[in-house]
Amino acid sequence: SACDTRYLRIVVALASILGPALLGMLIKLWSERVANFLVKLGSVLGLLGIVASITLSVFINPDMFSRPWQVWLGAAILPFIGFSIGFSVSSIPLLKMSQARRRTVAFETGLQNVSIAYAIIQLTFTTPGETMFLGDLLIFSILYGPFMMIDGLFLTAIYRLWTALQDKGSSEEDQKEEPEVEDQEESEVVV
Repeated sequence: SACDTRYLRIVVALASILGPALLGMLIKLWSERVANFLVKLGSVLGLLGIVASITLSVFINPDMFSRPWQVWLGAAILPFIGFSIGFSVSSIPLLKMSQARRRTVAFETGLQNVSIAYAIIQLTFTTPGETMFLGDLLIFSILYGPFMMIDGLFLTAIYRLWTALQDKGSSEEDQKEEPEVEDQEESEVVV
């Protein structure tokens, strides 16, 4: 039946995303060096794929620029919603996560859901052999990709600026404290 086919497509979509992740974990258990090389290679290939996908999406779907502003706004704020939910849930005291792990969960929650959503949309709402036209669903996921990168870079820049200011403030405090310690040591030597 049609319902069973859609569920099967959802399972295939999830397996196509989660399968390589599982394979990567197994490779890392086998050889850390090979895993690090594959991560670097995958990062470069992934970036090239994202740029190619965005470029082709603009040419294939030129009407995406005529979509209502609500679609654009939704695509722009969805990563922030994912970041917020991920950080909030990981901040539950029962989970006892460090600040670094909370940030990781926030980024993973905010960024990783686009690939799952896109795969489910592609495999569930189209039939084999049908030309791809999904209207606002597909346009939203196409817009979400660039906004995901922009939002992630924006949050990373804010975090880097904040840590730089924190480091500068703590180094200035250390410099103020050090002369006092040196003066005390000199007075002890003289006595």
